[in-house]
Amino acid sequence: VCAANPDHAACLTQCLDAGVHVIIEKPMVETPEDARMIDLKAREMGLTVAVAQNYRFSPEMRTIREAILRGEIGEIVSVQVTFHRWRPTQGLYLPLLMNQSIHHFDAIRWILDADPDWCFAKSFNPHWNECDGPTVVEAVYGTSNGVVATYSGSYVTQGKNTSYSGSWRVEGSAGQLTFAGSDKDNPVVLSRRDPEEQMELSLLTGDMAGPAQVCREFLNAIENGKRPPTNSADNIKSLSMCWAADVSSRENRIVNFDEFV
Repeated sequence: VCAANPDHAACLTQCLDAGVHVIIEKPMVETPEDARMIDLKAREMGLTVAVAQNYRFSPEMRTIREAILRGEIGEIVSVQVTFHRWRPTQGLYLPLLMNQSIHHFDAIRWILDADPDWCFAKSFNPHWNECDGPTVVEAVYGTSNGVVATYSGSYVTQGKNTSYSGSWRVEGSAGQLTFAGSDKDNPVVLSRRDPEEQMELSLLTGDMAGPAQVCREFLNAIENGKRPPTNSADNIKSLSMCWAADVSSRENRIVNFDEFV
């Protein structure tokens, strides 16, 4: 399903009522209530809903995840993601969070194999641009495995753009992984302080690009009667990182994720 964001819940409902498995563009839906309704409906009807969260299957995210799982940089301490681009928007609900940050949040969860616990954030729209809705977000997340993730995003940068994949830094007890973005064939770099070394990691490309891998996982899940990695229940956890940032900013408080999942 590729439709305007506000129509996603209705499209999903119609497909499920017709007994159809569905793969849908992100965001799956816009509200926590719709997300829980769709996930419950899919499970009750024995149908699959998958979301096109393709960033987690990119060669760079695969490489970072595998390096973490191998223990290349020891115990993970923190993740920092920066995304700054000029992409003015009109008429979108939570334009940056729901249209771009959701990709980064899903990838953070995937490389860490962890879910968010709490969030404190500020999201806003600078007065000097003509966009509506918050186009800048600065957020801090705590995760279920004790890692702290910080996110800096903007749709209205007046300077140099990052790639859409963003710029990444993962700090561990025995080293660091960095990735400057996918638009110029930037490598994933492993650095260590003691002994001092720096190396480019070979990318795990797989045999399919990210979007195709999402489709493969969707079809495999249907054939095998399993839920795909980007299923509706899993995606609620990524969407919650958007909702939590919005609530935290509006109410000026730390938000716990049991409010959403």
